Amino acid sequence: MPDAPLGFDAVHYHFQVAFVGRGLPLGEASALAARSARPALLELLVCGAYCGLLAVLHLAELFLRHEEARNATGVADERFYPAITSVLGQQFRGPQATNSRVIGKAS
Repeated sequence: MPDAPLGFDAVHYHFQVAFVGRGLPLGEASALAARSARPALLELLVCGAYCGLLAVLHLAELFLRHEEARNATGVADERFYPAITSVLGQQFRGPQATNSRVIGKAS
């Protein structure tokens, strides 16, 4: 049984390179990770229409893990939180509330 959903490792790798390694803001790092992971996701037979959604679900998982750690230690990553609430909020509101699209979705 896998420890992570199919494709999360590819998205997470590219997210870490962008957010931690390059120091990009959360929204930019997320979008870059989604675009960069897309070829690997397609190789893993993830439907192209769901690659952006997988990136959003990855961020939701990171948010949950961050909150678990914050509740346990009282320490928050100031680059991640509260920025994550805005990034996820834009994604969950959808196109009717904003012009944003699912992270990394190709036009």
